Amino acid sequence: MAITFSKSISTLKLLNAYNNNVVQFSSDNVLDSVKCSVDIPGLTLPFEITPINNVFEFNYREVISALINTNNFKDEILPTTNLEVDNSLNGSFLVTYTITFSDTSTEQIAETYVFIKSVEQIANVSNRLLSEQQILTPNILTAFKGYPFDIGHYSDGNITITNTSLFVDLTSVSTNTDRIFLSLGDSSLSTVDERVVFEDRVIADGGTYENNPCWITSVSGNILNVGYNNITIIGTTTENLTIKLEDINCGGTYLKWFNNKGSWSYWLFNPIHKEKTTVKTLDSFNVDFESIDNTYATELILGRTATNTRELLGSNLSNDEMLQIKDILVSPRIEMYNGGYGDAVTVDSWQTVKIKSASQIILNTKREFIDFKLTIEINQYTQV
Repeated sequence: MAITFSKSISTLKLLNAYNNNVVQFSSDNVLDSVKCSVDIPGLTLPFEITPINNVFEFNYREVISALINTNNFKDEILPTTNLEVDNSLNGSFLVTYTITFSDTSTEQIAETYVFIKSVEQIANVSNRLLSEQQILTPNILTAFKGYPFDIGHYSDGNITITNTSLFVDLTSVSTNTDRIFLSLGDSSLSTVDERVVFEDRVIADGGTYENNPCWITSVSGNILNVGYNNITIIGTTTENLTIKLEDINCGGTYLKWFNNKGSWSYWLFNPIHKEKTTVKTLDSFNVDFESIDNTYATELILGRTATNTRELLGSNLSNDEMLQIKDILVSPRIEMYNGGYGDAVTVDSWQTVKIKSASQIILNTKREFIDFKLTIEINQYTQV
């Protein structure tokens, strides 16, 4: 006797926590099945489900999306090295199925599933094997020097990062999600010796500082050069990963958001923007009870809310840049950087904002480049 799955979810692939993941199973036992206990780590009690014609069905979407997101998409990593394991991005669950039959006997099977905080659309289903390393962002990226930036990565073990002649060995933990920080930001760029501090912030060796506030050039093969970089990530599998990364200059409103691949994305919007404040009186009460000679107010307010809106623009974005930026529109968490170019990054450097509801062009087949307009809302504290 055995439990078999007529519909199964993979134990060999990374699963999307925010898509349906449905299993259907039954036992070949001649006795009728009464119930099945689905015991998932993290739950106080297991789920109990009943069969239809001795066949059980269970969808993991609701329970896993709750179990895997205990921090409400908060970024809790403040890097001290160029590679940090971020256990909040994924979760491994050893699930035990226990079927109870009409004579109270039971039968059991266990499966291990690995989920990541990601979602996919029907037309873009990927094949992400656990035995291979994966990039959790688009593989063509634009980065901004002097600002915090990382690349999400699913690791199958130790990795080596190369760019031109430089090899940088980074140690990871097998079968974990990690983040490759190209700018640590744990110290400010000082005017005393900006070159040394920048090399400490960026994966680098032997860069030469030029008198420009936004970038560093290289004479001996930095991991990041100005312009396009072909960065190769070599893991323990036979297939290497390549990221095409363009470094450009600084200035503007810097946002990061949790992307649909299960990691973080970044973009520096144009420094020229519009900002306005919208205020709303919650309610008021009447205080007009005295003679006119003793009256100084007819009503007092009970409270007031204020919201700042900032209109942002990304100019002349290519298709690759739109692929990097467009999922900010559906991101569950967006944060604005309160620091400036070269500032040391702390846990207080980011402020959560939200996007004002609007439609946005993300593709125009008549144009090679697109202007991406975005309005964010920034809550303001008031005295009432």
